[in-house]
Amino acid sequence: MSTNENSTKSDLKKLFFIAFLSISIALAYFIYSGVEKNSIIMSQRNRILQDSLLIVKKSSEIEKLKADLLALQLENEVMKDSVKQESNRFALVLGELKSKETELEYIFDEIQKQKATRKLKEKEYARNEANVKYLIKELVKFEEAISKKAEEAEEGVEFEANAASGLDSENTDEVSDAFSKTAPVKTTLKVREINIVAIVNGKEIKADAISLKPKDKLKFRIVLAAFPESSKGRVEVTVRLVEPGGKTLYNPFEGGGMLKVGEKEIPYTVNKDFEYSGSKNINFVFEKGSEYKPGKHLMQVYLDGKLSGATSFQVI
Repeated sequence: MSTNENSTKSDLKKLFFIAFLSISIALAYFIYSGVEKNSIIMSQRNRILQDSLLIVKKSSEIEKLKADLLALQLENEVMKDSVKQESNRFALVLGELKSKETELEYIFDEIQKQKATRKLKEKEYARNEANVKYLIKELVKFEEAISKKAEEAEEGVEFEANAASGLDSENTDEVSDAFSKTAPVKTTLKVREINIVAIVNGKEIKADAISLKPKDKLKFRIVLAAFPESSKGRVEVTVRLVEPGGKTLYNPFEGGGMLKVGEKEIPYTVNKDFEYSGSKNINFVFEKGSEYKPGKHLMQVYLDGKLSGATSFQVI
C-alpha cells in the first residue's frame, strides 16, 4: 500500500512538474509573444508618428505652395491689367501714327506741288536774272554816256541826260524786266564804284563769293562822284538788297522802308541823306540776323529815288 502511495505520489509529482513546466512554457511564450507584439506596435507607432510628421511637413509645403500660387495669380492679374493698359496705349500710339502717316502723305503731296511750282519759279527767276543782266549792261552803257557828258561839262558845256531809271518792281519784290521812264533831268551826281565787304568775326572779307552766317554783317561801300567836281548839295542814298527769288531784304526796325519809284512804291534795305562836295564815300552796314539764302544777290543803289548803280555777289 505504501508502495502504491509512493508510486502515486511520484506520478503526481511528475504530473505537477509537467503541468508546471507546461504552464511555465506557456507563460514564457505568452510573455515573449506580448513583448514581440509590443515591439511591433511600438515600431508601428513610430512609423505612424514619422508619417504624421511627414504629412504635417507636406501639408506645410502644400500651404506654402498654395500661398505662392495665390501670389502668382495676383501677379498674373496685375500683369494682365498692365498688358491691357499697354495694349490700349499701343492702340492709341498706332492711331497717332496712322494720323501722322496721313499728315505726311498730305505734306508729301504738297511738296510735290511745291516742287512743280518751284520749277516754274526757277524758270521765271532765270528769265528775270537775264533781264537784270541786260539792265546792268544798259546801265553801264548809260554810265559811260554820263561820263562822256561829264567831260563835256568840265569844258563848260552843259548837258542833260536821262537819269538812271528804277527797276519796275511790285511790292511782292519780283524784279521786272523793264525800265520805268522818267523825264530828262540835269545829272550832276553818279555812282562811280560799289563794293560789298563781308564782316566775319570782326574781319573784313571782300570776295565775289561769300560764305555768310546769320551773325555776320555786310558793309556796302559806295563812291559818289559829282560833275562838275565843284558841285555841292545833299542827296538821298537808298540801297536795295534783293536775294535769290526776287525778295528784298527789308526790315523797318533796321532802317528799311518804302521808296517811291515812278507811280509805285518798292521796299528798300537801308536809306540815308548825305551832303556831298565833288565826291563822297558812303558806308552802310547791314546785319540780316537770319540765314542768308545761297545764290546770287543783287544790290541796287538809288540816288534821290533814281536807280544809279547796281552790282551782285554770290552767297555760298
